[in-house]
Amino acid sequence: MRRLRVAGESYYVADGLGAALLEYLRALAETGGAGIVALPALTAEGVATQLEFVAGASSQTLLTPAAVGFAEPDSSEAVARLQQLTRRLRPEQVKLAHAEELLPREVDFDERADA
Repeated sequence: MRRLRVAGESYYVADGLGAALLEYLRALAETGGAGIVALPALTAEGVATQLEFVAGASSQTLLTPAAVGFAEPDSSEAVARLQQLTRRLRPEQVKLAHAEELLPREVDFDERADA
């Protein structure tokens, strides 16, 4: 579990969710964007809650390891959603060919292949 501190309040989130949240926050910072984050979390008393907040380049979010006596909330859907949002902010890079890959090559054709 991770202790999540956001907007002056503390909550607990699953480890995987904490990692996905940090990656999303980093992608937001890289693009200067902002987004609404919705996360399943636990209060200090272990009560399940749903957090919703605006995150952006200036977000002051702190995640620290936490040893608590209650089980992690199911966060698989939230993790998948954050990963999807992160991928949208980081489109795949186009792989550029090296100059030697663009040079013409000799190709052997088998004339019998068309028969």
